[in-house]
Amino acid sequence: MTKEGELYAKFLERAEVQPSGEIFLTGGAAQQFVMVCQSAGMAVLGIEGVRIDSDGVAPYLDVIADYSPRTLVPWEAYQERCNRFAHDFLRNAIDEKGVGIYFCFETLGPDEYVECLRKLTSGT
Repeated sequence: MTKEGELYAKFLERAEVQPSGEIFLTGGAAQQFVMVCQSAGMAVLGIEGVRIDSDGVAPYLDVIADYSPRTLVPWEAYQERCNRFAHDFLRNAIDEKGVGIYFCFETLGPDEYVECLRKLTSGT
């Protein structure tokens, strides 16, 4: 199981899992997910907010966050910043859209971060 899969495993009972395998968490669980990521040494790289109803999954185009690395900073600082931004983003999205909003996440670990930095500095 991947590190991200291990993180999500703790939330599956409260998650909305789509046939595609995509996992969505509601507000409170989403905020807890970010805390678990921080404790597990992972960073939230991206977040997408969606509405799920009988018609399916509809993304909110104004509830998308991307914290991809753009500058060289130590992993610990990057991780802390991403997860702090993610908490703020989730709080604001829940305030705007209500408690019925769902979120899916992309996460990044320290090894993947090193690879991103390598690409960033080499221009590839």
